[in-house]
Amino acid sequence: MQLRPVLGAVFLPLLVIAGLTCAPASGTEATDRAGTGSLEGTVLDGDDGRPLRQISVSAWTDDGATWRARTDDDGRFELPSVDAGREIHVNFFDAAWHQYDGADFPGVVTLAPDEQRDLGVIDLDDGMNLRRSPSALDVTDPAVVTRSWKQDVRGSSRTPSPRIHGCKVARQPERVLRKVAGVINWYRGMAGLDPVVLAPRLNRLAQRSSVIQSYLRSEPLSHDPPRSTRCWSRAGAEAAGRSDLAMGWTGGSAVNAYMSDYGVPSVGHRTPILNPTATAFGSGDAGQYNSLYVYGPNSQKASRPPWISWPSAGYFPYGVTPSTWSLQTSRADVDLRGARVTLTLSTGQRIRALDQTGDTNMLLWTLSASPRRHHDTTVVDVKVSGIKWRGVTQPPLVYTVRILDLSW
Repeated sequence: MQLRPVLGAVFLPLLVIAGLTCAPASGTEATDRAGTGSLEGTVLDGDDGRPLRQISVSAWTDDGATWRARTDDDGRFELPSVDAGREIHVNFFDAAWHQYDGADFPGVVTLAPDEQRDLGVIDLDDGMNLRRSPSALDVTDPAVVTRSWKQDVRGSSRTPSPRIHGCKVARQPERVLRKVAGVINWYRGMAGLDPVVLAPRLNRLAQRSSVIQSYLRSEPLSHDPPRSTRCWSRAGAEAAGRSDLAMGWTGGSAVNAYMSDYGVPSVGHRTPILNPTATAFGSGDAGQYNSLYVYGPNSQKASRPPWISWPSAGYFPYGVTPSTWSLQTSRADVDLRGARVTLTLSTGQRIRALDQTGDTNMLLWTLSASPRRHHDTTVVDVKVSGIKWRGVTQPPLVYTVRILDLSW
């Protein structure tokens, strides 16, 4: 938390809606024989200076007297009728969305009778590294996207899978695992995320899951394989519950299938691969089966782009352009449930966004017609309206996908 004095009026470049009245002071049991004063101030985002609405502000004394308010749309708060002549502690907490870290005002405040004390600007930290990864691909450069696509993705399906002998399977060659890691991190780099490693322990667990999948009889794949399945093990079954599962795709081709998520409206395979906080996955091939252990270690210090779109904004290969597009946010105080999507080609032609579904942090839609493959770049402008930030509708989010003539 940082503190800055207020000098005159504060100008903020965010869309401001008429201020809400702060909640009245409540809960105080103190007497007013020494008189009272008031506390006020402004709470802002410590990174970009936006005013923060609905931040809970509490003041209290050591003997239990309390005063409470919430910030309005301009981030302003006022605590009236605070006892004068007593040591007052002040705290700021995002009780509504838990996006920002709580913070105490440094030291104590003692008011004189009838004093109006301005605590200045209180900057709150959201505790998140809201930025693209320093190692992310430069999606604004078609040459970078083309070169990395050819190097890391195209041809990734040409990797052999170990055969199964009873309940045993040969160890996966390191060169194959390096290729799989390259494919995974190409997708994450396109989305602006930090790379992950393939951890040897998770690779072994994923292989155990794939062996179990190969012996299923009641269904082709299962995240909860029955104990009666041949070669069942507790470790392999638990890995199945933490993995994306595929039959008929192995190695890098399985990763491509998970990211396409064709026929899976929830894009439940793509989402964990694009988890910004993930640090390690595991990939296990056995016969024609793959398990990608995606629910593993995480780091809260990871880079988190405010928006993760797929296809990602910028230049994007035609060969991996999915039928279901997605937009997700890393923020807890953003709501996409009422958001709507409009798609426009550079020619002015509209593409309808069908089956639009949104929850608080992800929006999904399918295209009424896939952009045609051209020998030139196909430009699709995406406009997302109705996004709410801290309960207030924001101006539309607009980004552009430039689809390159790159296929298998």
